[in-house]
Amino acid sequence: MVMSLPLIRVKPGSAEDAYAISYGSNSLEPPTFKPLVVSTYNVRTLHQQGKTHQLFTGCSDAGVDIVSVQEHRLITSSPTDELWSDDKNWVLIYSSATDQRQGGVGLLMSRHIHRCLQSVQTINQRILTASFNGNPQLTVTIIYAPTESATSGEKDIFYNPLEDHLEKVKRHNIHLVIGDFNARIGQDNHVSHPAVVGPHCFYDTTNDNGERLVNLCQEFKLRPSQSRFPQPKSRLWTWMHPTGSKHQLDHILVNSKWVNSLRNCRAYNSVELDSDHRILSIRLHTSLRTTKGKPCKRPKYNWKKLLHAPTKNRFQIELSNRFQVLQCDDNDQSPISERYEMFEKVVEEVAEEVVGKCSPCGMPSWVTDKTLKLRSERDAAKKTYLLVRTHHAREVWRKLNTQLNESYRADELASIHRQMEDLQVANENGNYNTTWKIIHDISGKKKRSNPKVKKRDGTIPSSDKELLAEWKDYFCALMNNDNGPPTSDLPPPADQDLPICADPPTLEETRKAIQATKTNKAVGLDCAITTEALQGGGEAMVDIIHRFCVEVFTKLTPPEQWITNNSYDLAEELCGVLIEENEQFISHDVVSLFTNVPIDEYLDIIRNRLEEEQDQQIPFLNKLMGYRKEPHTDQYLSFTSHHPLRQKMGVVRTLLDRKDIIVTEEQDKIKEEEQTGSSQVWISQMDY
Repeated sequence: MVMSLPLIRVKPGSAEDAYAISYGSNSLEPPTFKPLVVSTYNVRTLHQQGKTHQLFTGCSDAGVDIVSVQEHRLITSSPTDELWSDDKNWVLIYSSATDQRQGGVGLLMSRHIHRCLQSVQTINQRILTASFNGNPQLTVTIIYAPTESATSGEKDIFYNPLEDHLEKVKRHNIHLVIGDFNARIGQDNHVSHPAVVGPHCFYDTTNDNGERLVNLCQEFKLRPSQSRFPQPKSRLWTWMHPTGSKHQLDHILVNSKWVNSLRNCRAYNSVELDSDHRILSIRLHTSLRTTKGKPCKRPKYNWKKLLHAPTKNRFQIELSNRFQVLQCDDNDQSPISERYEMFEKVVEEVAEEVVGKCSPCGMPSWVTDKTLKLRSERDAAKKTYLLVRTHHAREVWRKLNTQLNESYRADELASIHRQMEDLQVANENGNYNTTWKIIHDISGKKKRSNPKVKKRDGTIPSSDKELLAEWKDYFCALMNNDNGPPTSDLPPPADQDLPICADPPTLEETRKAIQATKTNKAVGLDCAITTEALQGGGEAMVDIIHRFCVEVFTKLTPPEQWITNNSYDLAEELCGVLIEENEQFISHDVVSLFTNVPIDEYLDIIRNRLEEEQDQQIPFLNKLMGYRKEPHTDQYLSFTSHHPLRQKMGVVRTLLDRKDIIVTEEQDKIKEEEQTGSSQVWISQMDY
């Protein structure tokens, strides 16, 4: 099953209807694929407060899908890095600028386009390429060419690797080469190369960069998009000189095989970052596709509401009232699976009524309404200046732009202060999950994991069939490996029974196990039975969990909900299976063994009994089990090292203290004293 771009409906007889790709002939308003809007924009800089926010919101308002970004001036140590918007609807994938924060190229895309992304590769600091799954596949090459005043050697350094890359792109792919070429294409090239350059050019003559660009198009069968559509001059220019003159330097090239898929190409003022360039966009009819997984039907409840005392009390009262009608006493003869199912249903109903389900995360409010209002006023002031071209209009525009930059800086500083306050509260309350999350957000170390599976050679599978073949080869090598009989270094069984309690779990043991369980754990199929629900359910919850644990302990029959197909069962079934060459292995999503929270509590009770100290010994670890790790002291710190002498003396004192506290056997104590005694005498003789 595949997912394409979102569908739109157009009215019959409209201008858009002429370009519609019908998805069905029986509908009065046939659904069509939304044209893919691909743009290029020289932002001049994103290394300034609020610039990325303006870019994300501007592209979202303008309905752009993919944007080639030049001169972002961001630095990263990796070949490519990702920068996500606050609402996770946009991502900027970029390569590093120079150490002096000059240049830098990147690719901005919406979240649903990012799902179709197959690979990203950095050619150099001026060239970046990305591939997208589709029918056909889409390849986008982002470039930032040297200026017209650059030397021929600098231009050759740019065009040579670009030509090498274009040679490797598959001819059937839709190939877009977009960016700031710093090139002027004139009408003279339409006369000499009418198959390459269209009749609608901005200039009359072509400069040196333009000639190089036309030669590149002719060699690799690329076509400039702007010259194919009749537009007024006001929709063609992409760069404004400080003197006010307008020029066309940004271009979007498409391979000739798919040039008829273009629907329009023009420049817009809709995305404003106070750059001297304008965004240039095309509409392209294509279908990008990605594998669509099954949606998760398990609800997520807002358990954070149980931190408030009134909500927690109401939750406990509702559970206590409804548990009274459950037949959970010892005289109940109904199967344990049915009673556990009723227990799940009750907890789910109460959770939905009291705490409710989690709502989708919205845009964080670090950008205030005042800043958003200033942004709108700034954009309107610039449009007014471009129309009237008066000194007063320019002053108003520049003043609003200065106020907007200051407002962004103030908002970001206030956001950092709020994060620091939340960090201090989380640290004081021992909420280390939130603590490290805030630290990673502030330090910029937060990364979104890339879920795409790669082959063993590092490449990305181009199809599901190739991915299944890779999994088959992997499991063939894993399962058909004969390593001989299994060996184990485990000690032999104990000669006598260990002093471990074998009685049914007590109510106090169940209570301690529930309180000791960590929160924010992944749930199993019983999605409402979480650690937060057990800890917030009060004594009524502890009592019913205790009853289930006692019944499982005595009758050795757990509920069916606790017995799930898991990775361990799958591994056991596959251990003796030989995968033949003509067989196909299909992977399945499996549920981990310990995803059910109640079985966690049951196992914690058993584990606590094994680790219970008796006479300052743990039965599971002492010599009654026939195993004890040999003590040693030679691997802590060598006295021939160059560490300070005080540090060496501290190590010896620590070892002597450990010998007196931990070591219980007399022979071991003598051995420890021999290990540390010579060093202690040597240190005492030092004049220190």
